[in-house]
Amino acid sequence: MTHADLVKRARLWLAGSKRCRVVLTEMVCGNITETPDAIGWGPRGSILVECKASRADFRADAKKWFRLRPEYGLGERRYFMAPAGMINPEEVEGGWGLLEVHPHQVRCGKKAEPFPFEGATARNERQALISATWRVLEVAKLLKPVDGYEVETIESERG
Repeated sequence: MTHADLVKRARLWLAGSKRCRVVLTEMVCGNITETPDAIGWGPRGSILVECKASRADFRADAKKWFRLRPEYGLGERRYFMAPAGMINPEEVEGGWGLLEVHPHQVRCGKKAEPFPFEGATARNERQALISATWRVLEVAKLLKPVDGYEVETIESERG
């Protein structure tokens, strides 16, 4: 299973069962600390999913500076997603959860604990949503207008 396969499964898992209403995958935003494989926002808050296709990638993830300082990370709940059996749930620490990918389903091997949603985490998530919204609005200007929404961005006024 490739990293790209896992990212697709993470997107589907986040969007499933009305877990998240907005899902972004591999979004690059210069103002945030990390590029999440998948992150979603829903009625119960935000969920980050980091996809790991190899044990080496899982081990290397722990050395990232924003993993060492979790207050700078994204997601009120944070999960690793990996092929079933690749990561032992006991190896997943620091409040993270584990999603195990089986051929026809994703199972929760360990439930994530909520992270405090404040400070840098809240700012970074707000930046990600602003960036995504701006990109959608730029595309929407080229399409048919949606009733009840006027599409305009500051950058478009600068011409």
